[in-house]
Amino acid sequence: MLSRLFNISSICCSSAEMDSQRDTFKSLLEREACYSTKFLICGPQSCGKTSLMFELALSFADEGKHVIFVSPRKPERLPLKVSARTTPTNQTLKLIQMVYIEDREEFLKYMATIHTTQKLAHIILVDGIDQFYGEVSSRNQEMAVIAKVLAFTVDAFLFQMKKL
Repeated sequence: MLSRLFNISSICCSSAEMDSQRDTFKSLLEREACYSTKFLICGPQSCGKTSLMFELALSFADEGKHVIFVSPRKPERLPLKVSARTTPTNQTLKLIQMVYIEDREEFLKYMATIHTTQKLAHIILVDGIDQFYGEVSSRNQEMAVIAKVLAFTVDAFLFQMKKL
């Protein structure tokens, strides 16, 4: 999957470095193939996190996997497209359920309702998870809110994995 995201063969480095990078990508792919790994992608605003996550959603959907993509708002523009990507088919796009949630309570409620939904998801992607932390009055409260948001997200993911 990552080979579609990154053109590994065009990286300028020695043969040994190239083999090492391929081994790293291969081990990452093997872990992703078992769908038991959780990732947290962090970075400054406008560094490409949404584009990377959308490309991951498309890659999983290309493989026939159902994807839930949660975002705090509809994107103003389409995420950047990887140069090797062709226009996704309607069948691919139908496998991606876009969910727009604006606040923490709505997010937590949605993650809790994943237990009652009949729809199966192979992967759950949450874009801008920090948007769901909201305003908090103290450092301790902030840590509790972050823990709660992440716990609900991981719990929803693990529940879906058990259904597979």
